[in-house]
Amino acid sequence: WAADENDHQEFSSERSDAKVSGILHTGFPVRRWDHDLGPGRQTLAVATLDEAATDFPEVSDELSTPAGLDFRYLSLPSGRLVDWAVDDEARFVLVQLEKPIPGQLEASEIWRVDLDGEPELHRLTKPAADHSFDIEAISPDGTKALVTRVQQWAPQANLAAELMVLDLETAEVKPVWPDADFWFAPIWVDDSTIVASADDHGRGSIFIEI
Repeated sequence: WAADENDHQEFSSERSDAKVSGILHTGFPVRRWDHDLGPGRQTLAVATLDEAATDFPEVSDELSTPAGLDFRYLSLPSGRLVDWAVDDEARFVLVQLEKPIPGQLEASEIWRVDLDGEPELHRLTKPAADHSFDIEAISPDGTKALVTRVQQWAPQANLAAELMVLDLETAEVKPVWPDADFWFAPIWVDDSTIVASADDHGRGSIFIEI
């Protein structure tokens, strides 16, 4: 519930001073893999860097006083934040959230959150019971993103992954290599060139899409 770092410190201090160790869960999930989820949750905060902080001062014997950063917390959609990526110009951020839906305890969705002015939210993928999307990389021009579509285990389907390009305006997704059954680690070389590595039958291979 903290609106800023001062609130966060105050709430944490009150909890510590009162020797509160219990956690009141109001919804799922309450545990992930081998650990319980604590009273806090991950979120994103934005700080504007002072131009002076980016300059390299001349060497001096005098000690300078470190400057603190003022953060503003982003208002994100409901769900648990599991991944995020910001574009090169810091105009927007892609966030991956997980939430329970019928038939799936943790289904993920990807949102675009604009950082200029009032934050605007744009949902790019919807949560589904049979698959999810993981964020990989944003193109240099900020119009597309590489995502991995993960096919979940099911009685009629095996676990599988497919690298896809997500259009950040239309939310359309297209496969990069439709016939490749690999788990890729991709990067953008430029706006039209993708390079990825993958385990290829026990060996490392490099793939290029131009």
